[in-house]
Order: sequence, then C-alpha cells, then structure tokens
Amino acid sequence: MSGIFWKILRGISRGDELDLSCNSNEYYGILYKSIGRTLECVLTSCCLKLKENINIIGKDPLNNETQEYIFSFPNIHYFRGNKNGEFTIIMRRGSDLVKFIFQLDTHNMHTEASLSYNVTLTLRSLCNIYYQLPVKFYQYNEDLININNRRSKLKESKFQNKSEEEWKLISDNCICELASSLDLRDTIFSIKETSDKGNILFTNIVGDSILFLPKLTEKTIEFYGSDLVGERKRFKIFLTTEETDEVNSFTKELFDCIDQKNPDEKRRCTLDTSINDRNNNEIDYDMDLCETYDPSIDGFTWQKDEIMENEECFDKDYDYKHSKGRLSLDHKYMLVGRENTFVGRADRKSGKSEISVFRNIDDNSSYKTSRSSIINVSTISDINYNNFSLLPVNGQLHNCEKQMLFLSETDPNYVYQMDLENEKIIRRWDADGLPISSIGTCNKDAQSTPIPTFLGLSNNALFVMDSRIKDSSNRFTSKLYKSNVLFNSIATDIEGHILIGNDIGELRLFDGTVNRDGEFKKAKTLLNTYGSPIISVDVTRNGHWILATTKTCLDLYPVKEADSIDDRTGFTISLKNKPPAKKLRIKQEDLYIYGIDEVSFTPARFDQPLGTDRETKIITSTGFFVIVWDFEAIKRGDLNAYTIKQVDRRVEDCSTYIGKSDTVVLAYPEDIAIHKLNRKNKRTNILRK
Repeated sequence: MSGIFWKILRGISRGDELDLSCNSNEYYGILYKSIGRTLECVLTSCCLKLKENINIIGKDPLNNETQEYIFSFPNIHYFRGNKNGEFTIIMRRGSDLVKFIFQLDTHNMHTEASLSYNVTLTLRSLCNIYYQLPVKFYQYNEDLININNRRSKLKESKFQNKSEEEWKLISDNCICELASSLDLRDTIFSIKETSDKGNILFTNIVGDSILFLPKLTEKTIEFYGSDLVGERKRFKIFLTTEETDEVNSFTKELFDCIDQKNPDEKRRCTLDTSINDRNNNEIDYDMDLCETYDPSIDGFTWQKDEIMENEECFDKDYDYKHSKGRLSLDHKYMLVGRENTFVGRADRKSGKSEISVFRNIDDNSSYKTSRSSIINVSTISDINYNNFSLLPVNGQLHNCEKQMLFLSETDPNYVYQMDLENEKIIRRWDADGLPISSIGTCNKDAQSTPIPTFLGLSNNALFVMDSRIKDSSNRFTSKLYKSNVLFNSIATDIEGHILIGNDIGELRLFDGTVNRDGEFKKAKTLLNTYGSPIISVDVTRNGHWILATTKTCLDLYPVKEADSIDDRTGFTISLKNKPPAKKLRIKQEDLYIYGIDEVSFTPARFDQPLGTDRETKIITSTGFFVIVWDFEAIKRGDLNAYTIKQVDRRVEDCSTYIGKSDTVVLAYPEDIAIHKLNRKNKRTNILRK
C-alpha cells in the first residue's frame, strides 16, 4: 500500500510434510528477497496461498528443503504488483524493514488481477470505514484503445457529459466506501452492492492505479481503474444522496487521499480545485529564481517530428518483449555520457543480458540532433565474470567514462568494474560482507573525472568504495544504521552532498563529511513523501532543490532556507521547518485527453547543465508519453507548466545530453531516439547564477 502499514514475518517453518499442491485459487512463482536494485532468491517452486495470512511455500534453493514464509495481514506495509507479474511485499521483522518480490511463473493479466484484488479485499476488511454514500455505478461502453479518435472528439466537446446511452449501468443500488488504515496513511476506495450478499463491485487503493477524471457535476465522479479481470476501464459513480454537506465532505476527503498529505497536516479541498494549486506556501525557502526568466519568451515546446506526425494509431498492448520472434530483454538502466549512451538490459528468467552502446556525437564532435542518426555502435552480450553470468543493474560511468560500474541483479554481494574499451570485466569488489543495494557517484560531475571513489548503499548503510584497491573488499567511511531502512537510491550535488531515498518514502540529506571515527556524520535532514516507495532521486548542481520519483507523483523540495547564510542547505544544517513538497502530477484533464489510463513514472531527472548554468527542466515519462516540466515556472508556483509528447513506442527511460538540455534522449525497448525541444526565443546562457 502507498503509506505506512507495518508487516511482520510471523515465522518460518520447515519440513517435507508441507503440502505444495496448489489449486486454481492459489498462485505459483518464485520468492526473492530484495536488496535495493538486487535480488536474492529465497524460495523456488513456490505456491502463494491466501488464508488468514499470506502463506508462501517453496523450496530453499541452497538445500532444496521445504520452507514456509508467513506474512501477517494486519501488519502489511506495502503489497503491490506490476505488469511484469512481480508483486512487492514490504514487511517489518522486529525493528527491521524487509522487502520481498514474488514473481509469478506465468505472466497472465487475469492471474495478476486476481491476486491483487483478493489481497486488496483482505486489506479492506482490516481498515476502518469512515465514509459510506449511496451511489449508482456505471461502466463506459466506448472502446478506450482508440486514443486518436477520443482526442479529436475532445477538441469539439471537451469534458461534456456523455449521453446515458454511452454508459452501462452496473448497479443502481450500491454504496461507495472510503476505508482507512489505522495510521491514516492509506485509503481504499470501494463500491459494493447493498444486497444481503454485499458483493464488491470495485476496490482499489487511492493513489495507486486508480485515476480520477475532472469533475463534471457536483454528484458525478469519473475514474479509470482495473476491473475484476485486470482490464483498464472507465467508470463513474453518481452520488444519490440529497445531503450537500455529505457530498462535499466525501469529495474533500477523497482528494486529500489523492494528494498523499502528511496525515497530521491534511488540508481540505473540493474536487474541482486543482491539487497542485495548494502547494505553494514555501515562503521561508529560497526559490533560487532566475531574474531574467520570462515564461512568455523562455518557455519551450516540442519540435515537430515528421515521423510521428504521419503515424497512425499504435497498439498500446503490443508485446515488445516477444516481438520479432525472439525473446527481448527488460530495460535496467540508461547512462548518458558525453560521447556515448549506454543501455543495460537483462532477463532474469533466461539469464540473458546485454549492454548496448550508442554514439552521441558525429565526426565533428557535435551532438547528433537527428532521430535517424542514433546508431548502435556496439552490443556487449552475455556478460559474465569467471564464467558466471551477470545481469547488470544500477550502472554508472566511472573514471572519465572509460569504465562502467554495475551490480548484478541476482547477486547483491559485489560491484563489477568493466573496461569499456575492451568491453571486459576487469575486477569485482565486495563491501566487507554487506549486501549492496545501490551505487552512486561522489559528486555530480564525478563520471567525467578520474575520481577513483564511489558511493555504495546497503539496506542499512552508506559507505565509500575505492576502485584503486585491488583487494576483493574495499569498503570504508561508512554510516551504519541499527535497523534496516531499505535504502534504494542515491544522488549527489556538485559539492558531494548526498541524498538517499528508501522504499517507505523517506529522504535523508547528508553533508558527506566524516566524524573523528572516520564515519559519515548522521543525516542533517529527514523528509517524508508519505507516498509510494521512492523509485529514484536527483539533486540540482548547487544542492538547493531535491527531486524524488514515485509511481504516480514527483516530489520536489526546496532545501535552502531564505535567511540562511553561506549558501547553507538542508544538506549542511538541520532545517528549522520541513519544506512541503511541490507535487508534480499530470492533470486529470490531460490524462483524459491523451488517453493515459495509468501513470507509472520512469526515474525523473533534472537536465544536465555545465558549469554555472542552472537546471531548467525536469524530464520523465509514462508509457508512450514523455513529460517535461519547466523548472523555472515551477519555482514561481505553476506546477502545471509541462509539455507532453506522445511517441510511437513505450519509453523505458529518458534524460538529456550533458550540456544540451534541449535534446531529450529516450530509451525504447530495443533502441534509443532523440527528440528536440524548441525555446520560444533564441536567447542563450540566460539562466545562470
């Protein structure tokens, strides 16, 4: 779930007498223990059974003995599936957080939907129901796949009520419920019949895959969600109560939940008020504004792409993974260097992996600007070390971009170093027995310099590693926590200040200095997004702004107090007042217009300026759409200052060239492409300190 719901591993029992047979209501798969970007297999040939708890029975891969993991439902912190048939489970064991991944053997939409639905039903039964209103429940009849037709219709009649003939009445006698966890950090939105059976017609966690559309009338709420077989549908409810106060209270509470506010600071608003307009009270923080910025002049738009202009409607459900008659690989990371872009792909089941190399510059050492000019100059296949196959994840460039460091997805114990000139792995290191969850650079520009050190994370530790050390272990300068806090992502500014995110939505800001014992000093500032697990983090070069990506929202924080001296930020001092996040979302109107029925953001990043230039953009994507926010406009309070571009394939990752922020680099399932942004004027180098 998207907030704090503690989870307990009740116990592990062993014995060959356990029954591994499964019926049609149970689920087969593999259970992994997750350590950041890496996974450790703990059970094979699993059967997940939903009883009073979540019971997962399988074989220990080390000794082939039967084991059973029992997860207590009343203490669930997070349970969520994705379209790859993987379900994330975060639980608490004592004072530790532990994260598991259950991967279904068969990638089947109906099986995934069944498991998600049954778990959500059980979680709902453990929540406190605090709103119940009588409603009529409808499903839209239109086939929602034809996006182009929908867009052309909206140009003629935007957000008008559909005729009753376009809606199928599911039930005219049901109840809409909002049920909350005990800690008020999660809300389940459900619709059930009022008959004696009380069948659940729809249930989903607010803020996850359910997307609410603009309010059409005072009593009508439309939304996208998954039906009981996992298909994305458009629904609406009509509130039949005549009590205006009840309707207003219900809609206010619903939008509070969508906004993912700190439960202690929830504010009320109506459905026709934009979420984003309520987050601009950060008067105590330095917005780091550019005085010469003029939105009417310095805004930007996408350059027209002749290929996309002439393309017909594409198929959103096309299976790229099995296209061209062969097994493709899952995207793991993209690294944009000065001369080359590297894309890592791997498939856990087959054990196959590759790193594709694309040339960024032409023969004149200028960045390529044509979509057709991106050439795959090399592909490093079947990556291995001492004949042991590796699945690269969490890569980063190192030593003037001559080397690449990465982890292997199924082995959290080592960092591998590859020489990019001969495309061979030259060594590996461990971290004195600590499993490694993620790695990062020591400062913003470190990949382009000969700096030998780099940062590492474990579930409960931050440490430095040094590529000059030839021994197998080279961890030093650590910060260890007594309990697991599930660190999963790291970023630094130009001064080496460190930002760390974790799987429960927390952000820690370190100054990067050490104490007398040679250990990192404790974090100066702790912030909480009160949302889903953090996917990635980023920092501006000067350390004045930090960015966290979650599944459906980007959380942007100013961390320099307005009255601070000597350029002090939340990295170097403990902030007197925690800055509220500027939550960046796609407007409900645009979700509707573009046919985006589910949001799942890829890692969001600032653009990559050089020297004293300022960041001007925030880039991310979801599905077939690339979204670029105008960072300077956001600083001035316009959180809807973004532009959307629809492309012809699913976008796996996106960034910009280094020092050329008007060129957006997109990683597709099998190649990469670039798209240009045009400014409304020809001024250059205006956004400087």
